[in-house]
Amino acid sequence: MKRTHQTVAVIGLVLALASTSWAGLSFGGSVAVGALVASVNLYVLSRSVHKLVDGASPSWAVVAGLKFIVLLGVTYVLIDSGIIKPLALAVGFGALPLGILLAGLLGATPQTAVAAKTDHA
Repeated sequence: MKRTHQTVAVIGLVLALASTSWAGLSFGGSVAVGALVASVNLYVLSRSVHKLVDGASPSWAVVAGLKFIVLLGVTYVLIDSGIIKPLALAVGFGALPLGILLAGLLGATPQTAVAAKTDHA
C-alpha cells in the first residue's frame, strides 16, 4: 500500500506542476489541493480498512464514515468560498484513480504474478 500512497502523491505533484505551467498558479494550486485531499482520503480509508480487517474496534468504521462527511464538507467549503476552482479540484482528485492504476501496473512484477497465481490455485 505504501507504493500506492507514494504514486498518488507523485501523480498529484505532476498534475499540479503541469497545471501551473499550463493554466497559472491559481489553477495549479487548486489541483494541488485536490491531490492533497485525494491522498489524505486514500490514507485514512486504507488505514480504516486495515484496522477493521485486523479486528480492531468498530470505531474505525465510524472514522471511515466521518472521513466521508468531512471530505464532502471540506470540498463544499473550498468551492463555495471561491478559493478553489472546481474543475482544477476535480483534476487534482484525478490523482487518486491514476495513482492507484499506475501503482498496480508498476507493482505487477513476474514474481507477484506467480505468487498470486499459486495462491488462487
